[in-house]
Amino acid sequence: MTMTIASCTPTDGTYLAGLVARAFADNPVTKWLTLGMEAEPERQRMLEAYFRILVDYALRDGEVEATSDGSGAALWLPPEAPPPADYDERLAEATGHRAERFHTLDAAMHRAHPTDTRHHHLALLAVEPRVHSTGYGTALLEHHHRRLDEQGLDAYLEASAPRNRALYERMGYQLTGDTFELPDGPSMWPMRRPAPRAASR
Repeated sequence: MTMTIASCTPTDGTYLAGLVARAFADNPVTKWLTLGMEAEPERQRMLEAYFRILVDYALRDGEVEATSDGSGAALWLPPEAPPPADYDERLAEATGHRAERFHTLDAAMHRAHPTDTRHHHLALLAVEPRVHSTGYGTALLEHHHRRLDEQGLDAYLEASAPRNRALYERMGYQLTGDTFELPDGPSMWPMRRPAPRAASR
């Protein structure tokens, strides 16, 4: 599938947060984070505020790439990206008493994160639900993978649903062997895509 993909700027923050919140609304990890929240408007507001933290982080210290029609976006973080200085404060403001669950998720992902290779971390791959399975995710991945291959860098991510894991496997990602489960929650699958030059050494 051919489509135009371009880098985003800080002016895209609100749109990107809404896109990610819609894309992950039915994700197993999102459901675990928002367990018991039946009021949909309240849940959506909280998710948009939470994902805005990650969007702003990637816009400032990483790279955010989106399709020209705004239906898909990928948030990438380079290996040298520092943690966001205001994360705890913004998370508490966005999630209130639920912040502990988000910290639990963060800690689990941090433990699984590889430290033995330089890589770009795919923090989020978001596609509007109405265009799922139409090639948006594949196009966004292929776009960034070309750059990583030129630089000899790996890609890393945590798959948060079996459907996502299947896509990443088709795109050359391999399980790292560090699959983990959230407390009384879903599994997550850390995955790595070795750069061709790294794989050949």
